[in-house]
Amino acid sequence: MHRLLITDDESIIVDGLYEMFSEYAESMELELYRAYSGEEAIKRLDTTQIDILLTDIHMPEISGLEVLKHAKSTWAHCKVIMLTGYNEFKYIQDAVRGGSLDYVLKTEGDAKIVQAVERACLELREAWKLNELILQAKGSMSIALPMLRKVFLSELLEGVRTTANVRADNLAELQIPLELDRPVLLVTGKVDHWGSDLLLADKELLLFAINNIAEEYLRPRLSMVQVKYDSDQWVWMIQSKDPLDEESLKRFIYGSLEMTQKQTDQLLKVGVSFLIGARENDWNKLPENYFRMKWQISYGIGMGREMMLHEYSGPTEIEDSSNKNQFYGPTLKKLESYLESGLEGEFREQMTSFLDKLPDWTDGKSYTVQEIFLALSSTFMTCMNRSGLTLDIGRRIDLGRCVEFKSFTDWKGVADYFLQIAEHYFELRNQSEFSPYRDVIQTIENYVHAHIAEDLSLTRMAEIVYLNPYYLSRLYKKLSGITLTDYVIHVRIEKAKELLRGTNLKVNEIAQEIGFESSAYFTRFFKRLTKMTPIEYRER
Repeated sequence: MHRLLITDDESIIVDGLYEMFSEYAESMELELYRAYSGEEAIKRLDTTQIDILLTDIHMPEISGLEVLKHAKSTWAHCKVIMLTGYNEFKYIQDAVRGGSLDYVLKTEGDAKIVQAVERACLELREAWKLNELILQAKGSMSIALPMLRKVFLSELLEGVRTTANVRADNLAELQIPLELDRPVLLVTGKVDHWGSDLLLADKELLLFAINNIAEEYLRPRLSMVQVKYDSDQWVWMIQSKDPLDEESLKRFIYGSLEMTQKQTDQLLKVGVSFLIGARENDWNKLPENYFRMKWQISYGIGMGREMMLHEYSGPTEIEDSSNKNQFYGPTLKKLESYLESGLEGEFREQMTSFLDKLPDWTDGKSYTVQEIFLALSSTFMTCMNRSGLTLDIGRRIDLGRCVEFKSFTDWKGVADYFLQIAEHYFELRNQSEFSPYRDVIQTIENYVHAHIAEDLSLTRMAEIVYLNPYYLSRLYKKLSGITLTDYVIHVRIEKAKELLRGTNLKVNEIAQEIGFESSAYFTRFFKRLTKMTPIEYRER
């Protein structure tokens, strides 16, 4: 929302421009103010942040150029449009030197003035994007960096699809000390016992200390980054700084982690186990290796305490099944999150990625296939129940098939079925999302009818229902199909027609009755919409 201050010493011009921009206020996201002298303009600038100043140059006592200078010194971002009846180079030159955005002759007409304000709005939006947003983001980056690193690396390890360019950009932006063109060795770790009862904050502090101890031994020769994936488990992504063959690298890591185990036991009274990856991996193969190592350190060969293990790289049926299930688990959680958040585009993209990675159907005899089907079904049923849409969706599609695995013959049929459910879910969710606000819309419309002669600006009506003007504008348009400004215009014109037909009020009196300060402007406005003047309408 941009605040526009209209300034001129001729009240008819100020009021005319104010009325004109009232029609554009919603579409251009404008909050309007007016001043009838340079002195009034300066007072307004001292009390209200103004984004766009539309001012006459030639005003008595305090000129438009003085107002311009005051605006720039008070609100540096303020865009200024000079308005005058004189086409003189000196004034244009002075205005530009003073920081004016634009210069419009009064004789050029309303369209030129509107275009100038539109340019100012665009300039403000671009300035905000390039300056405020970037500066704010960079200022908070150091605080958010650990969280952003964890999100990026977790998604990478879980197999979320992305391009090499995006990965490279993220590594650089998030200051992750790994190189995309070199393989990565994974090392997983877990806390076997915490000692005495500890609070969550104490455990987080101990995990931080364990990582610091390991880094003391490993950092001199390795680049590494930690990703915590459970309350007591984590993985390190490691690359060597010096040229080391794989076996030398693993021996160095083994010796360093032995020292880490001893230090954590002696200093922190915490027992830890480590599992060193069997080999370095290309980035595209990290998810497979990551899930296998997570399973091994939790359920496989690493079930003892304070173990130092090398990953077993041979295949096992149990491990293979567990890998698949762990891979689908995070994806299903994302699907559930996107459903509950109403993010239809993100949901469809994630669903496509999920379907691409499904195992062979094999006539539906695989327990892994059946488990994935039931997990997908559970995800949808959970979201439908939480949103209260199960019955409504059930009227549109047979939900019984959610638990009838044998009714499907391939993954395509499963995909088509659940995508149909998703389509109904998002449609019904969007319909119900705004139902609590329909009372707000009714309140606004009642207010318009009851206060038709008063201020019906977007800002004023937003105050009535305690909403942000911009949000109210979008909400009304979404629920009613027309803008709030169009609704106000419709009500005022219909009321004017009623008064013209049923009373003997003069045109200027009718103008005041429906909120127009100028009868001349009302006449022009009425004719533009009805193709006849108020008098012609009355006499027809």
